[in-house]
Amino acid sequence: MLRSLILFVFALYSVGATAHQKKYWVIFKDKGQANTAASLDRPLYSPYVSALKKEQLPIICQSKWLNAVSTIMEPQDSARLLSYPFIAQIRPLNQHLQLMCSHIASPPGLEKDQYAFNQMHGQAFADKGLNGTGVRIGVIDAGYIDANVKPSLKTIFEHQHVMATKDFISPWKADLYQSPETFQDWHGTEVLECIGGIFEKGKQQKGFAPNANYYLARTDHGNQEYRGEEDYWVQALEWLDSMNVRLVNSSLGYAKGFDDPAENYRPADMDGQTSMISKVAEIATTKKGMYLVVSAGNEGDDPTWRVVSAPADAEHVLSVGATEYAYGNKFEYSAQGPQHLDYIKPDIACYAPSGTSFSAPIITGLVACMLQYKPQLTNEQITAIIQKSSNLHQFPNNFIGYGVPNCRRILDMMNDQGSLFPNKLLVAEEKTITLPIQHEEALIFQKKDERNVVSQSIKKVKRKGLTLKRMQGISRTTVVTPDEVYEVKWAAL
Repeated sequence: MLRSLILFVFALYSVGATAHQKKYWVIFKDKGQANTAASLDRPLYSPYVSALKKEQLPIICQSKWLNAVSTIMEPQDSARLLSYPFIAQIRPLNQHLQLMCSHIASPPGLEKDQYAFNQMHGQAFADKGLNGTGVRIGVIDAGYIDANVKPSLKTIFEHQHVMATKDFISPWKADLYQSPETFQDWHGTEVLECIGGIFEKGKQQKGFAPNANYYLARTDHGNQEYRGEEDYWVQALEWLDSMNVRLVNSSLGYAKGFDDPAENYRPADMDGQTSMISKVAEIATTKKGMYLVVSAGNEGDDPTWRVVSAPADAEHVLSVGATEYAYGNKFEYSAQGPQHLDYIKPDIACYAPSGTSFSAPIITGLVACMLQYKPQLTNEQITAIIQKSSNLHQFPNNFIGYGVPNCRRILDMMNDQGSLFPNKLLVAEEKTITLPIQHEEALIFQKKDERNVVSQSIKKVKRKGLTLKRMQGISRTTVVTPDEVYEVKWAAL
């Protein structure tokens, strides 16, 4: 009965005191006149916060990096607040997020536990004894119900690898692993499993980093399919930074689905600069030295959206899409990179049949192994090595980025050895070209320019090779096989 009352009170609080009240960021101009050039980590100027409290405005979250607070108020209150000389801007806070899984109602099946690990030749890391030892990993998610009793996470909990937890949604809860509030509370448990899960049968690894140290943050109350709190995400990232956590996984994203459609993001807003959450992700990666691995999103087959969600659009996060296993083609649901960007998104992709929620954490574990092997790697070096190890390293596209990473090549590159996956550029002077491919089938990306894909397909290869015909509106065609990649540049006719 008490728990039901708490949930009822929370539901009232989360929507505000009236139906008209909404959540906003109130952004300050400085951190006090004497602190105009203050560092990111300097606390907010307390007189500014006190002034808002005197206005009877509840302070929900405070962000040092944004120099802002979130609060709930009437829309018409913003004009009055902007008269304060220390307030720079007031922005509506989009309060809805998407868990990056394609089967929201129940956890994904585990019949293909090791596919992603095998797809990227993860055994090469395991043979080197790489398992994330000593690396701090932050996880920002919706809930971790039963994580401490799940057999696949036995190694993490028996060896006390969870170093800290924080529930930003229900801070009064004494136990992050029990007392479920919504059907989505399992989501973070499955994400954690993808980072460091080990299955008893044959000691199979699903995740790369069972020996890493984990810091778990809960920032979403998944009472609705698209319910979330962007300000809690920001606060969690700052908390992880204060705990000296460098590597962070987030399988959450912000796109659309808001109660008020006027507050929806637009695909054009996915530019790495418009959303506050993407701005914070850029601060974390470029100014705080954190490494963020983020799910690309699951609207790839939604004709009204299709592109990645924030903060996967941020330039310096590693955004991860999802591929099928056999050929590495993009799962239809996996979000693609916006064509208006001047950089590649998603960055890479790997196998994940149930959503990009579960491709990103696989890569997070991979990064943890890289940091275990060479802790001195910079963010730029980590990203460059992962991209160069992937099969489309020379011809990335907005469907799967640089392609699927390869752990053997990553190890070689960290040791200044090895070679890249064979990529060949061919110029087709005629309307057709035949490639000397020996495999039975090949993955085809038809592109309108160097990186933007119009369509993908699996094509049968005849005995004499693969013959391609130039298609209307196509300037390049990428052909992917297990051994090499061909990039066909169609000459002007």
